Amino acid sequence: MNVSAYPYKIVNQKLWLTIEFFFLMIAASIFFWQNSQIISKIYQLQHLQERLTDLKKENRSLETNAITENSLSNLEQLVKTLGLEKVQNTVFIQSLESSVVAR
Repeated sequence: MNVSAYPYKIVNQKLWLTIEFFFLMIAASIFFWQNSQIISKIYQLQHLQERLTDLKKENRSLETNAITENSLSNLEQLVKTLGLEKVQNTVFIQSLESSVVAR
Protein backbone atom coordinates (compact mmCIF):
# COMPACT_ATOMS: atom_id res chain seq x y z
CA MET A 1 0.00 0.00 0.00
CA ASN A 2 1.01 3.48 -0.69
CA VAL A 3 1.40 5.44 2.55
CA SER A 4 1.21 8.81 0.84
CA ALA A 5 -2.39 8.13 -0.32
CA TYR A 6 -3.76 8.01 3.25
CA PRO A 7 -3.42 11.72 4.04
CA TYR A 8 -5.42 12.58 0.93
CA LYS A 9 -8.14 10.11 1.94
CA ILE A 10 -8.30 11.59 5.42
CA VAL A 11 -8.40 15.15 4.07
CA ASN A 12 -11.03 14.14 1.52
CA GLN A 13 -13.16 12.46 4.23
CA LYS A 14 -12.82 15.48 6.53
CA LEU A 15 -13.79 17.77 3.68
CA TRP A 16 -16.89 15.71 2.90
CA LEU A 17 -17.82 15.49 6.59
CA THR A 18 -17.47 19.25 6.93
CA ILE A 19 -19.57 19.86 3.81
CA GLU A 20 -22.22 17.40 5.04
CA PHE A 21 -22.22 19.02 8.48
CA PHE A 22 -22.77 22.51 7.02
CA PHE A 23 -25.45 21.19 4.67
CA LEU A 24 -27.18 19.51 7.62
CA MET A 25 -26.97 22.74 9.66
CA ILE A 26 -28.42 24.77 6.79
CA ALA A 27 -31.23 22.25 6.29
CA ALA A 28 -31.98 22.24 10.04
CA SER A 29 -32.00 26.05 10.11
CA ILE A 30 -34.42 26.19 7.20
CA PHE A 31 -36.62 23.55 8.86
CA PHE A 32 -36.78 25.46 12.17
CA TRP A 33 -37.36 28.78 10.41
CA GLN A 34 -40.28 27.30 8.45
CA ASN A 35 -41.72 25.79 11.62
CA SER A 36 -41.51 29.12 13.44
CA GLN A 37 -43.23 30.84 10.51
CA ILE A 38 -46.01 28.24 10.49
CA ILE A 39 -46.51 28.52 14.25
CA SER A 40 -46.59 32.32 13.97
CA LYS A 41 -49.26 32.16 11.26
CA ILE A 42 -51.30 29.67 13.31
CA TYR A 43 -51.29 32.03 16.32
CA GLN A 44 -52.20 34.93 14.06
CA LEU A 45 -55.07 32.93 12.56
CA GLN A 46 -56.37 31.99 16.02
CA HIS A 47 -56.23 35.64 17.09
CA LEU A 48 -58.14 36.72 13.99
CA GLN A 49 -60.75 34.00 14.51
CA GLU A 50 -61.27 35.18 18.10
CA ARG A 51 -61.60 38.76 16.88
CA LEU A 52 -64.10 37.66 14.22
CA THR A 53 -66.16 35.88 16.88
CA ASP A 54 -66.12 39.00 19.08
CA LEU A 55 -67.13 41.21 16.15
CA LYS A 56 -70.01 38.86 15.28
CA LYS A 57 -71.24 39.05 18.87
CA GLU A 58 -70.97 42.83 18.83
CA ASN A 59 -72.80 42.97 15.49
CA ARG A 60 -75.66 40.85 16.86
CA SER A 61 -75.85 43.10 19.90
CA LEU A 62 -75.92 46.25 17.76
CA GLU A 63 -78.59 44.77 15.49
CA THR A 64 -80.84 43.99 18.45
CA ASN A 65 -80.25 47.49 19.84
CA ALA A 66 -81.12 49.03 16.47
CA ILE A 67 -84.30 46.97 16.26
CA THR A 68 -85.42 47.95 19.75
CA GLU A 69 -84.45 51.61 19.27
CA ASN A 70 -86.35 51.83 15.99
CA SER A 71 -89.45 50.06 17.20
CA LEU A 72 -92.80 51.69 16.53
CA SER A 73 -93.49 52.50 20.18
CA ASN A 74 -90.11 54.23 20.57
CA LEU A 75 -90.69 56.21 17.38
CA GLU A 76 -94.13 57.30 18.59
CA GLN A 77 -92.63 58.50 21.87
CA LEU A 78 -89.92 60.37 19.97
CA VAL A 79 -92.54 62.08 17.79
CA LYS A 80 -94.44 63.19 20.90
CA THR A 81 -91.35 64.54 22.65
CA LEU A 82 -90.29 66.49 19.54
CA GLY A 83 -93.74 68.02 19.23
CA LEU A 84 -94.32 66.83 15.68
CA GLU A 85 -97.82 66.80 14.24
CA LYS A 86 -99.51 64.54 11.76
CA VAL A 87 -99.68 65.92 8.22
CA GLN A 88 -103.21 67.02 7.30
CA ASN A 89 -102.90 67.74 3.60
CA THR A 90 -100.11 67.50 1.10
CA VAL A 91 -99.38 70.08 -1.58
CA PHE A 92 -97.07 69.18 -4.44
CA ILE A 93 -95.20 71.76 -6.48
CA GLN A 94 -95.48 71.32 -10.21
CA SER A 95 -93.19 72.98 -12.69
CA LEU A 96 -93.99 73.63 -16.30
CA GLU A 97 -91.65 72.07 -18.78
CA SER A 98 -91.43 75.27 -20.82
CA SER A 99 -90.38 77.44 -17.87
CA VAL A 100 -86.76 78.34 -17.17
CA VAL A 101 -85.35 78.92 -13.74
CA ALA A 102 -83.44 82.18 -13.37
CA ARG A 103 -81.50 83.54 -10.50
